[in-house]
Amino acid sequence: MANLLFVYVVWLSVIPLSSADLGVVFVRPTGSGEEWQDHYCINYNPHFQKLPYHREQAATHSLVDLSTDWGCLDSHGYNKVDADNHVVAVARGNCTFSEKALMAQQHKSAALLIVTKSVLVPIANITEYGMINITVAGIQTKDFTQIQNIGPSVDLLMYSPGLRDEFDPCMVVLFVLAVGCVTIGGYWSGLRRHERSEKSQKSKKRKRKSKKAKNDNDDDSEDEDESVDLTFPSIIVFVLMSSTFLVLLFFFYDYLVYVVIVMFCMAGTAGLFGCIQPLWDFIPCNTRLPANKVPCFSDRPQIKNIVLVLLCAGVAIFWGIQRHESYAWVIQDFLGVTFCINILRIIQMPNLKICGILLLALFVYDVFFVFITPLITTSGKSIMVDVATGGSSTTGEQLPMVFAVPRLTPSPLNVCDLPMSLLGFGDIIIPGLLVGFNHGIDLKVQSRKVYFTASVIGYGVGLLFTFAALYFMETGQPALLYLVPCTLLTTMVIGCCRGEFKLLWNGDKKCPKKDDDLRDDTTEHVIPATVPQSNTDDNDSIRISISSSSSTDELLK
Repeated sequence: MANLLFVYVVWLSVIPLSSADLGVVFVRPTGSGEEWQDHYCINYNPHFQKLPYHREQAATHSLVDLSTDWGCLDSHGYNKVDADNHVVAVARGNCTFSEKALMAQQHKSAALLIVTKSVLVPIANITEYGMINITVAGIQTKDFTQIQNIGPSVDLLMYSPGLRDEFDPCMVVLFVLAVGCVTIGGYWSGLRRHERSEKSQKSKKRKRKSKKAKNDNDDDSEDEDESVDLTFPSIIVFVLMSSTFLVLLFFFYDYLVYVVIVMFCMAGTAGLFGCIQPLWDFIPCNTRLPANKVPCFSDRPQIKNIVLVLLCAGVAIFWGIQRHESYAWVIQDFLGVTFCINILRIIQMPNLKICGILLLALFVYDVFFVFITPLITTSGKSIMVDVATGGSSTTGEQLPMVFAVPRLTPSPLNVCDLPMSLLGFGDIIIPGLLVGFNHGIDLKVQSRKVYFTASVIGYGVGLLFTFAALYFMETGQPALLYLVPCTLLTTMVIGCCRGEFKLLWNGDKKCPKKDDDLRDDTTEHVIPATVPQSNTDDNDSIRISISSSSSTDELLK
């Protein structure tokens, strides 16, 4: 199961903190003078032209309904209507979004609505954005049908509340979830790391003294088998698989999203089981299955553990069935918390060198797929943001390997299907591995959790920087861009200040504790000493054990 979780975690660093480019369109019958009440969600691209942030700043325009026409360069729909200073609605298809926008702009339209069955964000090449200066947005067919039912002539008012209107508690929820997972998972990981180190040292000492205690050694190896140590080759595989899978998701999202949903259910079951089992073991029932030859049960697992697996799987399956409901994000985040903590408990970093390579590699990976890929793709899309938000999907499915929190304050954007703030599991697990390593070092050098506390604080500060960047830039952010420097540099600076950087860099491999050095390098020398008869009953010899660093002359003195 540990290997399955390790493979799955390869896919978890692909989601940045993001918020969709969402807006709302208010409608009312033309000339009615009614208050703006009915409103619907639109997805717009601010690269064409930004919508105002407040309703008071938005202008009122009449709707020109060409939704039965494509609105392309060869269209004849504009010849039948007056589009001057109106909002024109056209159908999706037959030409690019920029061609539709250029045609609407040529007829002096104020804005363009593209009617489509699924969620749509209009895109264009980077060079085309500068040629278009009208608002271009997508609206779902079901919403546009309701607008048509209002009357033959309607007025529209469009704006984008965004994140600037007011502070929303959803960011606090994301912060608590992320920092809580890193703290609990890192603490647990450090304890397991220290226990493994202590058991390994004790095992070596027992082997030097005698070759007994076979049962004890078997227990140790069984405990260590549950953990996975990352190595340099595994990091290379990690990054390559992450990049490959992310690109595949970009091109084949509608097919692979269901694979990810199934994998999330499996990993959520394993994570929930791993977090509950330590408490579940206190149940006084150790009955095992009878002897059998069934492959999965040949080791005779305890019946209570089978019951726990079924309960955990039931929670994950329930989420899978109800994933489109308004409350599904609570179950998804709950499974995500247990999954992240369980991964941090299992995966161990051997030293700061390997951990630093991993963090820096994913730092570059995160920045590349968020900020560089829009310059490479023909559509001008960020591959990572597009995959995170499901922007190109026709199924409406979202990747579940994120913490998703909706806006928790009343807002016009609540009519949208996805008013969510997202934070990928990888943005928790990757820095959390460093936090777990630091806690293990704290226990080794008995530093009163200096490294652990500092790295958790550094993670929280990095997350606040991410939120600030999201607020001011109003586009998806690669969280590792801020989290990696705040955690890795903090660890390195403290290590240098305490004179323990070499210990951090090499881990347990070459830097054992000082008192262990003394005990491990100790050898026994037997020195016969004759004791006067007057002081003893016979002329026996006394065996004196001394350290290899002491001389015989110094001892006799």
